[in-house]
Amino acid sequence: METNKLIVNKALFKEGSDEECFTRGLAFSEINPNIIYISGGYSDFMNDDGRRSSVFSYNFQKDIRYSIDPDYKYTSSRLLLFDNDSRILISSNFSLGVLNNINNIVELYITPTEYIYSTNVRYIVGNDCFISSAGNKISKFRYDRETYVEKEYYEEIVISPNPTAGSIDLSNEHPAEFSYQLISLAGQVIKSNTLGFISKNSQSSIDISDVPNGQYTLRVYSGREEFAFSIIKEG
Repeated sequence: METNKLIVNKALFKEGSDEECFTRGLAFSEINPNIIYISGGYSDFMNDDGRRSSVFSYNFQKDIRYSIDPDYKYTSSRLLLFDNDSRILISSNFSLGVLNNINNIVELYITPTEYIYSTNVRYIVGNDCFISSAGNKISKFRYDRETYVEKEYYEEIVISPNPTAGSIDLSNEHPAEFSYQLISLAGQVIKSNTLGFISKNSQSSIDISDVPNGQYTLRVYSGREEFAFSIIKEG
């Protein structure tokens, strides 16, 4: 069996030095197992506002780190690698950006639009898209690598109430034809039907009053998008 040498208590910087930082986000390279990417606030990027955030890569094997676009003032609390580590999505409560790890530049840095929830973002490799959520809302968006802007978001589904005693209301920000499946924890489809066309700012309801109390997955989908929600039936 192949064994790997563990890294224990490896210092990322010297305490009290200009490189000292407060780490906020961490991601491991999928290309090089010796490299990690870290976001945080650094003493060597001090300005009038105090410590400034940045993202740097750190090579454990060579003990080398470098900051990505150190001359650009940006904030990063969370980071996601995509495009085979060539780009990094950075996000905070009030900002969203993309760093080009090859050219060492900031490609995009914006205040998120209304339907992009920057506090909770995941990247889906197979669909080449990002999913963001807040509360009972979920959105999908893609990054346009040619123009360096986020593409228009797709359908956003909002469900309520949850838990429910019998009826689930769905509203949608973008009109589309939807269907649904109610799936048990065992993977069995309990109910399914076509919801039909849901226009913008309108609602459609699903009656699950005849379903036993418990936890289910509600799958709502159109011809191009799919959403999944955890539903609790009670009462």
